[in-house]
Amino acid sequence: MSDTEVEHSRPPPLHIPTEVCENIIDMLFSNDTKETFTNVATLHSCALVCRDWRVRAQRMLFYQVQLADTTSFYRLATILDNARHLRDYVYRIELAGHHLHNTASIFALFPAVFTGKLPKLFRIDVVHMPDATGTPFPRTPGPPKAKALPYIPLHPRFPAFLSAFTAVSFLCLVDTTFRTFSEFARMLHGLPNLSLLACTSVHWIAPGGSHPGADFTEQPEWAAGKDIVPPFAPNIRQLWVSATTLS
Repeated sequence: MSDTEVEHSRPPPLHIPTEVCENIIDMLFSNDTKETFTNVATLHSCALVCRDWRVRAQRMLFYQVQLADTTSFYRLATILDNARHLRDYVYRIELAGHHLHNTASIFALFPAVFTGKLPKLFRIDVVHMPDATGTPFPRTPGPPKAKALPYIPLHPRFPAFLSAFTAVSFLCLVDTTFRTFSEFARMLHGLPNLSLLACTSVHWIAPGGSHPGADFTEQPEWAAGKDIVPPFAPNIRQLWVSATTLS
């Protein structure tokens, strides 16, 4: 048998349609924090296989992004600056880790750093992980000059920066502590289209007295009986609360 006949007698190479591969890549999506963390390496590998897989794998990689420390936080900001098309791929951000309650908290920095870079972002998860908690995220050292705090330090202008994220409709808070209930309320008020709020083990050290948007140094007019109470988070339609008490 000639070489040509041998070549023709071989079965054609197995070809898996791109659509099937894309469906398999889509199955790597998970709402579970641990599974999402584990699947990141697989999605990176898929993106390097071939051009046909790259776009789908990138969409899955950036659809739900987990940021656990300042290194990953600023790396994402740099990536979005250098590859602007990826901004439209990001729909969910999970700020998780052991260093949310310190002077370099990535949640406190988030609105200022990512304003204008996440036009499709609809959900933000803020998950503080105490030292005793078993998590998929490796325990990395915090910034050398950062100081531990019993709460997330939010700047008074934090809600104003947060108001730029007009597409965000879902906020999930887990094991987080704020200085005052009023600060917590002002943060919520900063998201103009917030409609779903989930709070698990959320605390505040003191009640506080200022209404969202009020001047810290003056008593709000509605408290003095001069005006009606202004609307607060008027778009919230669903609220989940568990293990949330005054610290």
